[in-house]
Amino acid sequence: MPINFENYHYQMDSRVGARDLWIGYSAEAKTLTRTVYEDDGSEEEVAFPATLVVCSMCEGTATVVNPSIDAGGLSGSDLEDGEFVSSYFRGHYDIACPSCSGQRVVPVIDEKACGDELKDALERLRRQEEEEAACEAASRYERAMGA
Repeated sequence: MPINFENYHYQMDSRVGARDLWIGYSAEAKTLTRTVYEDDGSEEEVAFPATLVVCSMCEGTATVVNPSIDAGGLSGSDLEDGEFVSSYFRGHYDIACPSCSGQRVVPVIDEKACGDELKDALERLRRQEEEEAACEAASRYERAMGA
């Protein structure tokens, strides 16, 4: 089966798989609550201390270009179309950043502020996030290949 490179590039674009990083954040408590799974399969809701950092996806601009427009890159004919190029660089194809929801910053766990009681949970969470990222990457690759 031939590879559809447009679909491949779209599915593999970081903007497509981005998730809202504000989920679980409490501005009042300045915490980021995450579900941490125990080795025995049980789960625990853990509130980690959080801090705000500039969003790495939009670099603090609050918007990104819609991946439907340029995930596979722009062709020579796209760049020869003066009206398209003008609209592109004026931000007419921009959408709210999917990571920061247009807020320019995102909450992250403040590891330095985690006491000893949170270190074990943080270590488990990091392993869990690595596993989830690997599964998501594999799933996106399968979708990109037409599965």
